[in-house]
Amino acid sequence: MKTTALPRPLVALVATLLCIGGAAYGQPRIQKITQHHTAPRKNVRCEVPIGAAYTSAVVRVNGVEVASQVDSLPEVGRVVAFEYDATEGRNRIVIRCGKGEQKEYPSRVWAQMYYKNKDKSLRKIDYVEEGADTMYNRLHHHGPAFENSEVAYRLYFDKKQTVDIYGKRHRGLEIAQTMWYPTEEHLAEGSGDDVLRVSGTVGVGTLKGWDPKKGKATHIDKFERRWARVLSDGPVRTVVEMSVEGWNYGGERLGLRSIYVLWGSSRECEVRHTLSGPYEGKLFCTGVQKKFGDRTPYITDKALAVWAEDFPQNDTVRYKKERVGLVVWPASGRADGYPRVEDKDNYLCLVSPDSEGHITYTFAFVWLREEWEQWTEENFHRYVDGFGAADR
Repeated sequence: MKTTALPRPLVALVATLLCIGGAAYGQPRIQKITQHHTAPRKNVRCEVPIGAAYTSAVVRVNGVEVASQVDSLPEVGRVVAFEYDATEGRNRIVIRCGKGEQKEYPSRVWAQMYYKNKDKSLRKIDYVEEGADTMYNRLHHHGPAFENSEVAYRLYFDKKQTVDIYGKRHRGLEIAQTMWYPTEEHLAEGSGDDVLRVSGTVGVGTLKGWDPKKGKATHIDKFERRWARVLSDGPVRTVVEMSVEGWNYGGERLGLRSIYVLWGSSRECEVRHTLSGPYEGKLFCTGVQKKFGDRTPYITDKALAVWAEDFPQNDTVRYKKERVGLVVWPASGRADGYPRVEDKDNYLCLVSPDSEGHITYTFAFVWLREEWEQWTEENFHRYVDGFGAADR
């Protein structure tokens, strides 16, 4: 946990891509990268293009092999993803790309999506699509879910596309066992649970449309096609796609691709939205919900956050109130000149795509009952400010 605001390390990237041999000769490709850091830094995240010809990679940093994975991403292509702890000064990275199977490493993350069969059994799937809102109740936990040892998120596969959260009492991967809905036995053993009732809100970090006349966030309720894909389930990070075509937005048709990336090292989730069609000049919004019994907003020039408490389920007898902190750091796409806004359910920031249709930001949450952290409202605010200063 980052509880103090630290100056962001000055990071200069000097990358030299050296190819030894080549695809034509069936030999591996070597990429050498040098990263300079003015101070030691933990969990430096790297995503390096390797080309479509290569299906595997082995990464060494300062001579030590680190866990890696090869992902195929929309628009970006094939990349190798890895994390490392940087030393002060020069850090040498060597990536050996090949055409065989990717080496297996212990996984720090997990992602899943399940279809409900007619006999009520579950079938694990990596892809689903629809042309109308029909699949929400046919998918277990209503869409894809993904986790690392500290947090889990799920994405609603319907017009809301809401980001929902699952808190953990102890560090570890568990949603493959609890399937998002822990039993009494799971809870007695110390499992986590769904700790937020999102309803029709933005939850934390959901991208919504914006209706300036009514002054509220809007759903993707008119569209031609929607799909979800689990692009990667580890071992270094999860990558999940939620996309829609033919979104009727203000009388014009847009496409929206959203890529959610959760690394193994921390609770923050990166989201990369890409719009297509006539998106120029259009406004959208993201933020955190304010639909709580008790809440205290914390809104700065770099973040929207709320420290709040409410029942996580409609059953207020079985479930007790949970205290959470929700935060969004809108790193790009902020609509300059537009104030932070709110509607009856949400604290919002208006965002607009850049010239290439991109909107990117990061979101996260904390849960009061995490046993490895001692969360207070003050500590949560320091975390919000510290991430904004050091990581973006």
